[in-house]
Amino acid sequence: MEAVWGVPRKAMTVGISGDGGKTWKGRVLQEGNGFCLTNNSERRERRELSYPSICVERGEGVKGEEIVNVAFTFWRQRIRFCRFAVGWVEG
Repeated sequence: MEAVWGVPRKAMTVGISGDGGKTWKGRVLQEGNGFCLTNNSERRERRELSYPSICVERGEGVKGEEIVNVAFTFWRQRIRFCRFAVGWVEG
C-alpha cells in the first residue's frame, strides 16, 4: 500500500445513518481550506482538520437523547471539541 500525501483535509463533518448506512444525514462541524502541503506548523501554514475521535453518551441528554462528543486537530495548533445531541445532526 502506498501513502497518499497532500490531499485537502477540509471540512470536518459528522454523519448519522438510521438504516444501516444506506442513507446519511450530516452536518459540518468546522469549515476549512484543508491545506496540508507543508510540515510548517509554527507559521500556521498547515491548516488541516484531522484525527477525529468520537464518543456517544447513550441517553444522557434532554429527554434521554444521545449526546455526541467529537474532538479533532485544528490546524495542527490545538484540539477542537464539539458536543451536541444526535437530533442536531438529523436536523
